[in-house]
Amino acid sequence: MDILATSFAILPAEEADIPALAETLTWSHISEAVMSFFFLDWPRTDIMLQYMADRLAGKFAEPQSKIFKAVDATSGAILGLVCMTLETGEEVADRKFTSPGTFEPPPGFDWGFAQMVVEGLGKLDWNMVGKKHYMVSSLAVDPKHHKKGLGTRLMDHCHQIADKDGLAIYLNAFPGAHHLYLKWGYENVEKFDVDLGAYGEKYRGFGIYRTWAMIRQPKKR
Repeated sequence: MDILATSFAILPAEEADIPALAETLTWSHISEAVMSFFFLDWPRTDIMLQYMADRLAGKFAEPQSKIFKAVDATSGAILGLVCMTLETGEEVADRKFTSPGTFEPPPGFDWGFAQMVVEGLGKLDWNMVGKKHYMVSSLAVDPKHHKKGLGTRLMDHCHQIADKDGLAIYLNAFPGAHHLYLKWGYENVEKFDVDLGAYGEKYRGFGIYRTWAMIRQPKKR
């Protein structure tokens, strides 16, 4: 049972929401093992907040991308978000790594580690070359509101759009969310492993961090 069914709404996000969206992304993702390798001062959040805000600004600047927010119906507070990007499948083949987005990374961001990860994830994108599809990214829910159905509702919103357009959804799943995407009807396509234990000295012992490329085919409604 979705206990928040009548207490929150899913709406298009606006650029004015960037600070709140960035904060939600930061607190949702800060516990991921890989974050301590991206951000040299982890678990400090100032660099992460700037990074997330810059990434969101880049998405708002893309006409093919839309960000949706889950908001408390009473207070208007942002509780979660997700981004959908319509991709033709042609730009995937031309994607080159020049920065971790359309901006310069903030000080304290490990550029070398980011380059290795983004190039590895880019190889997964070849699965969608020549296929028009939606790319879903930045799914995040405020940790204070986990296990209340928010993530499911945000993804259902994306599924309704994709099903209406008859397009598949492609995404990269963090290890901790992989089981959720399987539950939501996604299938594994390919994986990318990063051996965190072999990278640097500070956080040895984490082992393999696995990201799954996953796809959900459109369904008739």
